[in-house]
Amino acid sequence: MTSRNAHQIDILRSKIDKVDLLVYKDALLKAMCKVAQLRNQESREVAFGIGENRVAPIKIMLVGNLEMQAAVNGVRLLEVVLNEIDIELDQIVH
Repeated sequence: MTSRNAHQIDILRSKIDKVDLLVYKDALLKAMCKVAQLRNQESREVAFGIGENRVAPIKIMLVGNLEMQAAVNGVRLLEVVLNEIDIELDQIVH
């Protein structure tokens, strides 16, 4: 998240008391992706936070290895979001 979007988060915070951070990650033989979202606990509305996708390595890898790499990338994304966001989170779903 950039500082340009910080005012939008402040508006979001004024409307929502309980916020969850959801981090999803997945890997296939050809690509990997990770997404972080904010969810309002009361209305279950979800707002897209940040996402990234990557092409899988050229070297042939097992799906389990790709899933492990996606998990590591998901943790890195979680660390970035936690460092950048200033909203008090009630729950982190990873």
